[in-house]
Parts: sequence; C-alpha cells; structure tokens
Amino acid sequence: MVIRQARLDEKQKVLDFYYQVIRDMNGYKYHPQWTIGVYPEDSYIFESVDNGEMFVAEEDNEYVGAMVINHSYNEGYDVINWEYKFDKSEIAIIHTLCVAQKLSRRGIGRKLVDYAIDYAKENGVKSIRLDVLYGNMPALKLYESVGFKFIKTIELFYEDTGLCKFDIYEYLI
Repeated sequence: MVIRQARLDEKQKVLDFYYQVIRDMNGYKYHPQWTIGVYPEDSYIFESVDNGEMFVAEEDNEYVGAMVINHSYNEGYDVINWEYKFDKSEIAIIHTLCVAQKLSRRGIGRKLVDYAIDYAKENGVKSIRLDVLYGNMPALKLYESVGFKFIKTIELFYEDTGLCKFDIYEYLI
C-alpha cells in the first residue's frame, strides 16, 4: 500500500471513492453521518485536491483510504481551553479520514494516521487535532491507539450533522 498526495487529475476518482464509502457505510452502526453531495461536499473534495491537502491510500491502483490534512478547523475549536497554545500554522487537522468498508480492520486507518503524523513532523507542525462524532467507537479506538489524547466532548455545528456532540482529540508532535 502506498499513501500519497492526490494528483490534480484524480479529483473525480477521489470524489467517486468518497461516494462509494458513503454508500457502503449506509446502515452501518458507526456511520459517520456523511451524505453524498452534502458532506463532504464535492467542492470540498476538489479544493482539497487542488490545494495539495488530499491524501489517498492506494493498493493495486485502487483507493483503499483517503483523508484531508490542513490547518482549517471548526470555529468551535476556538472555545476549547487547549493545554498548549499554538499558531494556526503549527496545527494540522485531519478531516474526512475514511477507509473502504470492504477492507476495514486491515490497519489502513492506522497507516493513514501514522502517515499524517509523519507528514506533520516533516512540515514543522506541533499538534494534530481532530473531532470525532460522539460514539464512533472504531474511530475513537483508532486515534487513542496511536496516541491521541482525548480533550473533551463539545457540540459543534456541521452542515451534514447539524449541532451534534463531538469528541475532540489532540496529538502533540
């Protein structure tokens, strides 16, 4: 498996992968509550590829996972009393991490997170932060197993979920 930055000519392929993950997760107990065309929005996927923020895990010329790494976060992060204060450029945020459902439990999610940590280190980032929909046990177990520290549970507003509880995590580099 190779993890790499998505290429500009792959925008539609990346979008199609997210659509497939959403369809495959429908009815799954820990569905991330993503909706095709709502979240992640098509434009968000395309812009993430354009900005070099989209990363894909590929095996046998097929995507098996994807995620966005950037410095953008929900405004709710601003009200959190973080133990360490960093400039926005020193904080990376993992968004829309997903794995092909048919390949779950093969360690792909962990490899994506490990890649994000290495990428952050190489780019001078001091902290990786993220939010997980409250009760998404597979995601919580993944992040905790890698060393992310639970910060708190807060309500955040996202277009796809509305106002919901999210668990906030941080990994210090």
